[in-house]
Amino acid sequence: MTAEIAILNRLAVSLAADSAVTLSGRAQQKVYNTVNKLFALSKYRPVGIMVYGNAEFMGVPWETVIKIHRNSLGQQEFPRLKDYLDDFIKAIESSPALALEGEERRFVQNTVRGYLLLIRSMITERLESAINEAGIIGEDVVSRIASEIIAKQGAKWEAASLLPSIPADHEQVVLAKYGEIIAKALGEVFQEFPLSEDLKSQLLRNVTQLFTRNIFPKSVSGVVVAGFGRDDTYPSLEAIRIAGRVCGKAKYKVDQSAIISEDMGAVIVPFAQSEMVATFMEGGDPRLTKVLASFLEEVFANSPTRVLDTLTGLGDDKKLEFLEK
Repeated sequence: MTAEIAILNRLAVSLAADSAVTLSGRAQQKVYNTVNKLFALSKYRPVGIMVYGNAEFMGVPWETVIKIHRNSLGQQEFPRLKDYLDDFIKAIESSPALALEGEERRFVQNTVRGYLLLIRSMITERLESAINEAGIIGEDVVSRIASEIIAKQGAKWEAASLLPSIPADHEQVVLAKYGEIIAKALGEVFQEFPLSEDLKSQLLRNVTQLFTRNIFPKSVSGVVVAGFGRDDTYPSLEAIRIAGRVCGKAKYKVDQSAIISEDMGAVIVPFAQSEMVATFMEGGDPRLTKVLASFLEEVFANSPTRVLDTLTGLGDDKKLEFLEK
């Protein structure tokens, strides 16, 4: 559980992060309160970096990733703050120290298998409902349900846009390199299901889109870079969500941006558990505010009808007239 915040004005940037990380295993959880999530990205320029979410990138702790980049950056400087983020992403994609083939293979395998298991659980849930209703179902019902779910998921992925940083042929590149791993996972997860070749092809396409499309799981990392570029008059902030790197391309998207300007003198930007910051700033948990707003909306929407229902001696036409007013 993480709470982080960035405060920017025309003079400076203030970044703050907690130091807690929760590790889970064997039905137990342990919280460590000594984890660094906030670092200097450059030793020579006022640029900071925060991380949240997944504590590792491709099996390497973010602290190590940032130190490797900081050492290679040296005294190099860039005119704009965004240039530091672009250079950081480029380093993630091309640094020899981070080009760990075993970790990349494991990332592909875990990502693909996790998605296929999710699809299988959705099919199994529908099949259990069908069995409870009919008692016995045939192979044709199994195929129909599997086809409906896979088609629905396929439409979802097809509708998702290709990330701007990903080349148009990247799905084919991934398939060419990791096709054997993907096919093995597909066979292991769906070995007992009567899937047609068309459905297998659809699943194969969906799986390759895991690494190219603008859909991100909750288990990704957040990276926040903030400070001043060499030519920046005022500070700015750039935040991304990043899932991993496959075949030399990182899957990421810009999550938030904040730029101090003549028209924007200061800004507060929360990350991760943003409700903690909202509670402090607004005096109440935003989830409670949402519940209250929903309740009041229902009360106000139904009040005219309830009031009119208590009145006697009015015809339906007159009630409708009053209701519209």
